Amino acid sequence: MGFYHDGLDPHAKLIEEARKNAEDVDFGVDFLVEGAEDTSLGDASVDTVLTSFVYCTIPDLAGALAEIRRVLRPGGRVLFAEHGLAPEPWRSGSSDWRSPSTSGSSRAAT
Repeated sequence: MGFYHDGLDPHAKLIEEARKNAEDVDFGVDFLVEGAEDTSLGDASVDTVLTSFVYCTIPDLAGALAEIRRVLRPGGRVLFAEHGLAPEPWRSGSSDWRSPSTSGSSRAAT
C-alpha cells in the first residue's frame, strides 16, 4: 500500500520551491497554496499531520488547530516540533531573541 502527501503553505513562492524539491520523490505529493486555518482537505481525510516550527507564524492558531482536528481521521496522529522559551532562566537567554516581547526578561546574569 502506498502513501500520499499534501503539502500546504499560504505563500505561492514557497510552494513553487517545494514542488521543485519534490520532483524526484517516488510518492505522490499535492501542493496547496492555502493557510492552515481553512484548507480544502476533506473532513477526516488525513492520517497524520506533521508540522515543524510554524505555529508562531499562523495568524489564527486556534483556527489552525481546529482545522487539524477537522481533517484528521479518528485515531490519526499529530506530529510537531516547536520552539519556545526554556523554563529555566539560565537557558532562556539563548532563545529569547525570537520573541521581542520577552527579550531580556529572563536572561541569566553573566
